[in-house]
Amino acid sequence: MHGFQDGAAGVFCAGDVRHGSIKRVASGVGEGSMSISLIHEYLPLKGEPSLAP
Repeated sequence: MHGFQDGAAGVFCAGDVRHGSIKRVASGVGEGSMSISLIHEYLPLKGEPSLAP
């Protein structure tokens, strides 16, 4: 399981909904950015094309 992946397969979370989040806008933005990078790594593992440039 990836760092921001939820217990459900293919579900990623960031910001206030993530357990252990410090509830700050800047942290939420950074976690969201990291989640997107992880999603682009996750999709090819599942046989889905990544939309990363």
